[in-house]
Amino acid sequence: MKKIGIVLLLIIMVVTLTACEKKNDNKGNNTSTEGHLHCERVGVINDESSAEMSYEIYYTNDIINRIESVEKVTSPSRNTLDTYENSYRTIHSYYEDVEYYETEVVRTDNTVSSYIKIDYDHVDINKLIEIEGTETNIFDENNKPSLTKYKELAKKAGAKCSNA
Repeated sequence: MKKIGIVLLLIIMVVTLTACEKKNDNKGNNTSTEGHLHCERVGVINDESSAEMSYEIYYTNDIINRIESVEKVTSPSRNTLDTYENSYRTIHSYYEDVEYYETEVVRTDNTVSSYIKIDYDHVDINKLIEIEGTETNIFDENNKPSLTKYKELAKKAGAKCSNA
């Protein structure tokens, strides 16, 4: 009985470790690495207002599959919250007709939050490039969303990233 338990534990560990790190092709060769990067940054807007930003990046090799972001502004000032809410809604409006690009703005008494989810495996990349331009974006020379380019931009913006 004890031997069966040890064998089952070993099998579970091997399957779990293999499934988390690599995908295999039909010949058993390692072909890709999947991962999850978590980035965050905080900012001071003024003496009484602040912002917290969190980004979850899911990728295969150097290609981003999906990004989920939350940007939250906290302030006792109605004017500050109005300004940020209007800005988020304006920015989100550019993406209204882009499938697989989901946005939401949520307002409470002392916060406004922007939620964005982009499914890069299905979204029309050409529409995104048309909206965002070719300068300072995350797309490589093949119009693929590059994890390397994302990390460079995140670092320039002051975000701290770590593997999740």
